[in-house]
Amino acid sequence: LQRGIEVVSETTDGIVLRQPESGAEIELSLDRMFLTPDDYVVGQWIEPSGRLPGELAEGLRRTIVPMPPRLVLQRLGGGGGLPAVERAGSYDGLWIRTVVAPNDPTHSEAATRELAALFRSWGADAATVALRERGIDGNGHLMLCETNSDEVLELILDEVASPAGG
Repeated sequence: LQRGIEVVSETTDGIVLRQPESGAEIELSLDRMFLTPDDYVVGQWIEPSGRLPGELAEGLRRTIVPMPPRLVLQRLGGGGGLPAVERAGSYDGLWIRTVVAPNDPTHSEAATRELAALFRSWGADAATVALRERGIDGNGHLMLCETNSDEVLELILDEVASPAGG
């Protein structure tokens, strides 16, 4: 869920978007594949985390692949955003958990809770699992790549194994 993605500028060749949660700007050229810029990777994914070892940063960078610009635009909520959900009834009774890390600048706890509320409004059994509320702190956007990934995974597996999830 992207709240109010801002179009900073737009031409026939490209668009610049500003993310509402972090204020980070993303520039897309519509005529070529998009590769997440290094300053974004560092500023939004690596630096905010208290649990992502610096020596792993280069390996992380090598995992980032180019994406079609219109897919990126849609995913970020620009250009009309994600496709509308036309049959919300398909969510009825669906078990969904959104997990939020305390140091993820692009996915705040408030926005993550709004997403769970949206799923609930469609009939899903949706809730947010906030790592900080579960005693896990310091994680960022890449929580399953961080030094405590086993702890985060165990929490997720416990959620899945709970009576409602399993």
